[in-house]
Amino acid sequence: MTFELDMAAGQVEILLEDRERAEIRLEPMVAGDEVAADLISRARHISRGSVLDLRIPHPEPTVLAGGNTVIHQSFGNVVQGAVVTGAVIVNGQIVSGNGVSRTTGGGVKVTARLPLRSRLKATTVSANVVANEHLPTVDFESTSGDLHISYADRLRAHTISGDITVDSAEAVDIETTSGDVQIGPVFHLQARTVSGDIDAGHFVGSHAQLKSVSGDVALHAKYNAEVTARTVSGDIRITARDGVRVTTHAKSVSGRVRTPNN
Repeated sequence: MTFELDMAAGQVEILLEDRERAEIRLEPMVAGDEVAADLISRARHISRGSVLDLRIPHPEPTVLAGGNTVIHQSFGNVVQGAVVTGAVIVNGQIVSGNGVSRTTGGGVKVTARLPLRSRLKATTVSANVVANEHLPTVDFESTSGDLHISYADRLRAHTISGDITVDSAEAVDIETTSGDVQIGPVFHLQARTVSGDIDAGHFVGSHAQLKSVSGDVALHAKYNAEVTARTVSGDIRITARDGVRVTTHAKSVSGRVRTPNN
């Protein structure tokens, strides 16, 4: 089956089990969160053949206003200690300034128990996604949510600031703006960032393409491979196990470049 999920903030745990039917549990991240409880009550799921589509509504923007202070919060909590238009906010609550104090919420915890060999397609705003077992395919889109996958045959991920961690995979295609990318053993690797770092410390495939503007790029090859790495100001470090031949196409405008050949 394929589990498709669309949500804003919270935490998603994917559990692959020896079962015939999926079981999904929704609960507020914080006990007593009325915003999250309302979102859960309005969640909708649709079954289309082998596809289970779960959609959790996104919270409406919360406006905190008073004096010259106007703060818009559309999901989750305002970053701790953030200062916005003269107001200091801690854990989503104004503690000083002219604004009216109000706590935001809406974080939902999703626990999905899926049959073995299920596929995942998740779209989030800031919700993190964690999967503990083998997934044939993973398709992940997020603004600031993190992704941690134990093992996937094929993974495609795109984030703005969310970090991506893949313990092991057959083929990986990742794009992020400022999120960091951490990759375990993988056979086919493509990764692109603007300022995020790329670390593939256990590359076991034959071809890898890595690109960043200001992020650092690191790869360690376990077997003979061809590696292309490009950065503007980020450093490039390509290493290999003893006796392994690596053909490198590495270039950085102002960053340092280290390959097995230099």
